[in-house]
Amino acid sequence: MNKFATVRRVKMGKILLVASGDNIAKYAYQLQSELNFPPDFEIINLHMEQALYYVRSLLKKEDGDIDVVIARGNTAKLLRDAKISAPVVTIPISDSEILAAVRQARESAAKEDPIVGYIGLQDVVSSVRHFLETLKIKARLYQANSSAEIEKSIIRAQREQVDVLIGGVYTCQILESIHVKHVLLESSLASVREAYHRAREVQRNINLQRKRLQEKNTILNTAVNGVVSINESGIVTSINQVAADYLHTVPFKVVGKHFTELLDQEDSQPISSALSTGEKPPDFLLKRNGDLFLLSVNPILVNQKARGIVVSIQKQSSSKGSDRPAASFGDAIGQSEQARQILDTAREYSEWDLPVLLIGETGTGKRFWAECIHSASRRSSSPFVSIDCSMLSRHNQPSGRTLSRLLQSADGGTAYFAEIWRLPPEEQALMADFLEEKRMVLPDAGETVSADVRIIASSSRDLSEFAGSGRFNQSLYHTLNTLPLPLSSLRQRRADIPAFAQYAANRASSLHGKEISFSPEALEVLQNLSWEGNLDQLFSFCQRLTVLTRSSRINANFVRIQYGGNPFSCLQKDPETSPAILPTVQDTGISVAGRWISCSELCDLERHCGGNRTLMAEKLGVSRTTLWKHLKRLSSEGNFPHEAIALSGQK
Repeated sequence: MNKFATVRRVKMGKILLVASGDNIAKYAYQLQSELNFPPDFEIINLHMEQALYYVRSLLKKEDGDIDVVIARGNTAKLLRDAKISAPVVTIPISDSEILAAVRQARESAAKEDPIVGYIGLQDVVSSVRHFLETLKIKARLYQANSSAEIEKSIIRAQREQVDVLIGGVYTCQILESIHVKHVLLESSLASVREAYHRAREVQRNINLQRKRLQEKNTILNTAVNGVVSINESGIVTSINQVAADYLHTVPFKVVGKHFTELLDQEDSQPISSALSTGEKPPDFLLKRNGDLFLLSVNPILVNQKARGIVVSIQKQSSSKGSDRPAASFGDAIGQSEQARQILDTAREYSEWDLPVLLIGETGTGKRFWAECIHSASRRSSSPFVSIDCSMLSRHNQPSGRTLSRLLQSADGGTAYFAEIWRLPPEEQALMADFLEEKRMVLPDAGETVSADVRIIASSSRDLSEFAGSGRFNQSLYHTLNTLPLPLSSLRQRRADIPAFAQYAANRASSLHGKEISFSPEALEVLQNLSWEGNLDQLFSFCQRLTVLTRSSRINANFVRIQYGGNPFSCLQKDPETSPAILPTVQDTGISVAGRWISCSELCDLERHCGGNRTLMAEKLGVSRTTLWKHLKRLSSEGNFPHEAIALSGQK
């Protein structure tokens, strides 16, 4: 599991009650006792700016985990307006508490027809006005949201000859010091209890959101690709560790920031466009510290409007600082004549700064030889960018845009185009121009792109045939064919199979903590098997042998057992369509001991055995008569030379 995807317990924070007065503090401690002193319920007795400073400093501490703040009146408003990182629940003031304060103020005035004033918040001003008017009391109401405004309101009330003032703790403290009649408008225990239960509900919702976010982050951090979530305001709401690693940052530095702080202006433009239009822009390439990434921008639509963006980041290639070292000629395996010829030709090609065309079946090591040529060339210290041409055919970028950025990312180095026959026709024409002039003109933008890049391409298809039939750009074919390098299949270089097999077993052994070797008979069996997938198939098969064997030495019988049989035989075939899709064994070869032997392999085996049918039969593990019957049938179907059957009677 990804180390960043470790599941952690959702951490619970505290509920902080800001009493802002001895009376509220008394009720808060009484409530705390009723609740049997919960460890996550904390009480402080501060008000206004003092309370704000304390709460802010507490929230900055690593251990200052405050989920919810409970406060009253102006202190609650001040905390909320300051946009602290915790939600604020206000202790309510009930109508009965307001009515009680108004009646007490009228009585304390000790005169008929007194003027009663109130200093405080707008929402309470409205309620006080209602009760004063109902009781036919002259009223002076002063809205105040800060300590400075409270002080100014007191001076104004004195000028207006208010007899009694109703206010909160801070207001009453000042009035007490200047000997002005006053009544404290205070919340009751019931109001404090109500605020506490509301705070608990808010805390439960917060923890639920935390759990969901943690689950989402766990999923994101187990993803293979990088993922960045952006809200409709352009703020990064989440980024998984893969994306953070790709972009050389850490999640906490990115979340909460605008996406333009993560990407430069040009790379930010597709995201800005998606947020404004709600349309998915073309995928685009991003280069960071020598690495190349494919970014896919996906709008989240609600009622046809973009309410957010999810950006997927997929690593395309590495140049400088690659995760794995580039191959070199010293890594080449094989002592056959074909192996030596490939090595000598590749070494010679590495000296020339010209296009190379690697030609071979799937699994013949085309990428390996491309890396070897690059590593031995004068460009070895510059980027080696590997390009999957099928990727270019899937992009909805304007013609040549992705291709040009890939070439620019390899500037000074080598660009390797895997399976170049898959390159779309428009890009083929642009590549032909680029190879001719080292620059290309993008048709849609009219922009000229240049780069100093050596091109190495590979193909498992006959490009000469493709070019002749109009399926591949002829000019590009002839330019790429400047330095052709045919790569033999394993069937054509069976002498190298033992070395490849032991190399594959050694590599698998080191991964799985084993030490495995092959018996001579096992290596002989491997040499005579069909390897249509070439090195890819051989390496996978040797890994299977290494993992499954219970011995330190693999014998011939174990190889035959593991190679034989068809794992797809469990699938039900459609009797009407299967013969048309999959040729029968009788059509193209023979089945021997559960193994498939093609006609071409039989011809190779015949040459290897010098036409000796007895030796061929021994190699195949069948009788000479059985082999003769198989060959006679293949000959009658036109799949095996007649002279071979004639020879079979002589030896």
